[in-house]
Amino acid sequence: MLDVGILAEEPIWEEYLSAFSRNAPFRISGQYSSRDLVVSEHQANPIEADVLWIPKQQDHVMTAAIQSLRQSRHVLLGFPVVDFQNEVGKLVQLAREAHVDVQVGHHDRFHPAFRAVQDMLIKPQLIRIEHETAISDGRHASQFLMQSLLYDVDAVLALITEPLKKIRTHMSQVNLPFGKVLNVRLEFHNGSVASIHLSNMHKERLRTIAVIGHHNEFYIDLVRGESFVTTFDKQVAKQSQLWPVNGLLGFQDGDQIDEEALTRECVSYFYQKEKNAKPLANIEEGFEALQITQEIMHKLELSL
Repeated sequence: MLDVGILAEEPIWEEYLSAFSRNAPFRISGQYSSRDLVVSEHQANPIEADVLWIPKQQDHVMTAAIQSLRQSRHVLLGFPVVDFQNEVGKLVQLAREAHVDVQVGHHDRFHPAFRAVQDMLIKPQLIRIEHETAISDGRHASQFLMQSLLYDVDAVLALITEPLKKIRTHMSQVNLPFGKVLNVRLEFHNGSVASIHLSNMHKERLRTIAVIGHHNEFYIDLVRGESFVTTFDKQVAKQSQLWPVNGLLGFQDGDQIDEEALTRECVSYFYQKEKNAKPLANIEEGFEALQITQEIMHKLELSL
């Protein structure tokens, strides 16, 4: 059984994790704040635990993550790689050297509506993502746009595991402050294609993923927390709901994630570990999604 230490300022996180700890394959060693840390990444992390969980980005937490990896401890981060772009390469290298896991907060990969499709999917041919968000103010517009695009790229990579071949991009500037429409086409070596339409000029949020396979079609609504599969038999279409099932409620989408959902992501790691499986969202896949997102953003900037 693994011990988990929590690094966070708000005292709520130990309470949330305790609610999931009964009969679970982990023990809570305690919750700590940044005041308990040594600020040099080359010194030992004073948090004695097999796993360090950092639910939210804050001062000095990346130093703590680096310290823990140097001590061959697993690290669970509740936020996406776009929030620590300067450190992600180092974390990937340290995790490889120490043969430990780093889980990142790419929330789609934990979403049961998304996972229900991922578990059934075989050789997707075409993916279409429609993503509409509200306009952010000027200080955060670029960061929010990049984070939104990162989630979409990462969702594609979770569904298409083949190497990427080509990226095509187009961006339109609209007559609104900071309003943008992005169209991205990702082409893979096996012939699969993914298109992403991202717009940040809407009051109503929308995030859907349509996936076309050889004999069926899947539809995921990440805002409503639903997913469906349509199968075709002798030109007769039959639709079945994949999530929610058996009266279970839907699940929050990535932009509206709350404390309970972040805690469930943390808990999922220990059940994956118990099965000798990799984290549902590991840092190497997140780093690949970040590199592709950065290349897309660079292409878009050149096109303006």
